[in-house]
Amino acid sequence: TNWKGFPAILLEVIDTEDPLLVGDASTYIIRLTNQGNAPDYNIEIVADIAAQLRVQSISGETAGRVVGQEVRFETLSVLAPKQTVEFLIQVEGKEIGGGRSHFDLDTKLLNGSIRETESTQVY
Repeated sequence: TNWKGFPAILLEVIDTEDPLLVGDASTYIIRLTNQGNAPDYNIEIVADIAAQLRVQSISGETAGRVVGQEVRFETLSVLAPKQTVEFLIQVEGKEIGGGRSHFDLDTKLLNGSIRETESTQVY
């Protein structure tokens, strides 16, 4: 018998402070967990940060770059079964309003990307 497995990537995004004053900081924690029983490959994370926020810094399992409101992390080559990795985006309240930041995950074995939305209120 030849048993084959399949990856199952869980994407979780939370902000550490919400609501926040203009000038105050919050951090988006992006957590990926492979709940499956096989690895997945070429994991890509792209975030579109709400206009009400300014990106201060980024860190995580791979390096990344910020272009305007977009944060793009370098491709993670493999996510093993039961492995969890985190990416962090520190932001600052820039202008008053309710912002919606979008976080997209794509992998070799997904059929299309997964999107998570996190709202952050700035006052």
